[in-house]
Amino acid sequence: MHRWRLVFLLCCISGVVFADDPLFEVSTLIDQPQPDRWQAYPCIAKLSDHRMLCVWSDAGDRILASFSKDSGLEWSNPIVLMDHPSEANYDPNITVSGHRVIVMSTTRLPDKIENTSTWCVVSNNDGMNWEDPYEIKMPHRYTSGKVQPGLRLTTGRLLWPYSYDIILEAGDRKAIERGEMDSRAGVMISDDDGVTWRPGGDIHIEESRIHSAGKVCGADEPSLVEFADGSVYALLRTGTDRIWEMGSKDGGETWDSIQPSPLTGHNAPVALCRLQNPSDAYVCVWDDSPKDRWPLVAAVSTDECRTWSQPKTLACVPGYPSYSPNVTQAADGTILAVWQQHHPEKRIRIMLARFNLKWLLDSSNPKSE
Repeated sequence: MHRWRLVFLLCCISGVVFADDPLFEVSTLIDQPQPDRWQAYPCIAKLSDHRMLCVWSDAGDRILASFSKDSGLEWSNPIVLMDHPSEANYDPNITVSGHRVIVMSTTRLPDKIENTSTWCVVSNNDGMNWEDPYEIKMPHRYTSGKVQPGLRLTTGRLLWPYSYDIILEAGDRKAIERGEMDSRAGVMISDDDGVTWRPGGDIHIEESRIHSAGKVCGADEPSLVEFADGSVYALLRTGTDRIWEMGSKDGGETWDSIQPSPLTGHNAPVALCRLQNPSDAYVCVWDDSPKDRWPLVAAVSTDECRTWSQPKTLACVPGYPSYSPNVTQAADGTILAVWQQHHPEKRIRIMLARFNLKWLLDSSNPKSE
């Protein structure tokens, strides 16, 4: 889609979209002074009471959470949601269903790709109180890739994305190295508001990874949105030089049409969300490179992710990944993106960008560095 047409459509969708000045600001959301206390894998969501919730992994030891009641300007002191002292906690994600908030995480032995368990903690009052964590029995031996938020469909069905390793699934290996992993991507499904879960469809690609060993094989870390007709669309991390896409017409029971998307990307998660205002706009955040995890960029689509606006840079520190993004829209319409930022001094911080569609589409506004 030509850029002028995209701008015209957004102007017509909502008379307030361009009422504000361009907004773009970046801040450190979570930091630790000790290099070994890295903060990573953030996931962000808007709660039904309009507060924002961000969860992340604290050096693999714990899953922490922080809240914002002013669309991401200020954040509360972190609280502990899950802590398994003898195991590592990674890949937290959030599924919001009304006042019910569900946070999942991947738990495994440190530095071992062998087995995982999936743990869950639930709040029924927008995160004001949390029940005790409990394990969700998964149908696969090693599951991961839960870094993107779950999705509540218009039917009320809940989906949350995940991947599993097909080498370990075959059962002829006790453990594998990170560079050996070969993933199938899919969703877990709940039709009772997250009380019980079952596996939906999953899918794999046979394309060879590029550049070097250590890259993901197959399809990993799906990011989900629902289109106006009720179909589900996903973007996926792969070891190729493209982000791949797939769709489901039956609420995640099966997937079809897996193919390379229009977006360039390699071996890195991609974040995707459908805006509430305007409701037929979709924002994507990803590492726009055929070989690196920088620069981190954002773009918008108004034709159900077939074409995208010119990417705008959120972060670029050459040689240091801007990695594992999440994106959502706050109650005031501001778009919030979070990611883990690696730095020369070996620290990993969680960063936050606040921006609006005016900035995202304004070519006269210089790209941020």
